[in-house]
Order: sequence, then C-alpha cells, then structure tokens
Amino acid sequence: MNPKALHKAQLRLRVASKTAADLKDCKTYGDFSDAWYIFLHAAKGIYTMLEQGSKPTPQGRQWFGGKNQERKDDPLLRYVTEARNDDEHGIEPITEYAPATLALGVKTPTSSGKMIDEYGNVFMNCGTAYRVTGASGPVKVPQLRSLDGKPIENRFTPPTARLINVRDRAGRVYTPPRSHLGVSIEPTPPIVADLMVKYLTGLLAEAWGFCKP
Repeated sequence: MNPKALHKAQLRLRVASKTAADLKDCKTYGDFSDAWYIFLHAAKGIYTMLEQGSKPTPQGRQWFGGKNQERKDDPLLRYVTEARNDDEHGIEPITEYAPATLALGVKTPTSSGKMIDEYGNVFMNCGTAYRVTGASGPVKVPQLRSLDGKPIENRFTPPTARLINVRDRAGRVYTPPRSHLGVSIEPTPPIVADLMVKYLTGLLAEAWGFCKP
C-alpha cells in the first residue's frame, strides 16, 4: 500500500466522520442537504484513495478487489456509492423533505376508536380522525371526545429528511438500505452515515496493515 494515498484517505475519513455527526443536529433541510452532499463525496474519496494506494502490489490489488466487490454486494455500501453518483451525474434529488405531521385520534389497542369532534362528526375505528401536515406555527385543531371511555391518542412527528430511491446511469434503482453486513437497519441518514463511517474506519485500518514491516 502507498502510505501517501492512505494519509489522504485518512483526511477524507475525518471529513466523513464530522459530517456524519453534523447530520444529527441539522436545523434546516438546507443544512442537511449540504452535510449529506459532503458526506457522500468524502466517502467516495476514501475508496478512490484506497484504489490508488493498492496498485503498487498484487496483494494490495487483490485486497481492494475484494472490498470493492463487497461494496457492490452490500445494500448500504452500494446505496451510498450510487447516491453519490446519482447526485453527481443526475438532475433528480436524492433526498426529500418530510414536513411535520400531527395525527389526532390515533386508534391503537389501548386508545379510543370511537370519538366525536366539536362539530358533531363521529369517528368509528377509522385509524386516525384528523391529520395536519406541514404546519409551521400554532394551528386550531378540532377537539375530540372519547365515546368508549378509552383515552384519545395524538401523535406529533417532527419534520425530517428522508433518503429516497436513486438510480445508476443504466437506470437501475437502488432503494434506501434496510440491511448492512447481514444485519437489519433503519434507513435514516444518521444511521446510514454512522454505519458507513464505522465500516470505512475498519477498511482504512486494514489498509494500513499492509504498510507494516
């Protein structure tokens, strides 16, 4: 392995680690988009440097070939790769903004399924009586009263950024990953980024092992 390439990969890993942490604290969708863009390109840069660094020896080339195949086979590694490529070469967005939602009168095994609102409308086992989407400030919502004695459940979901399907140049679709190295995961940006950083950290540690006398 060429140590110069590994040093440069280490710098890219530092950027990827920082932006992965930043994804947890983004205040706006614009902040998230900026951090996700930087993260994807930093992750790609690590692979580029490892490929260049592996070229001097047959052992290095064989090692990188195996890791590159793993990148193609693993849903999370492949998704991150294709998301970066789609973002770089395509014109469609690779993430989407999901506005905040407020669900009123959510039916669960322990909450009311029979309700009446202040206008006299009756709701019988309908799943959710009302849903308010995208409110950025205080809104007037209908008042609900239980008809079966069970408590009324309301749920607020804060705004978030979501990963969406991406495509390669041949038009093949890659869905947000739900597994990594054989383990099920939730395909949220912070989880995907953290797992990717953990994997790349191990990858770089292996590469440095080729430089030991």
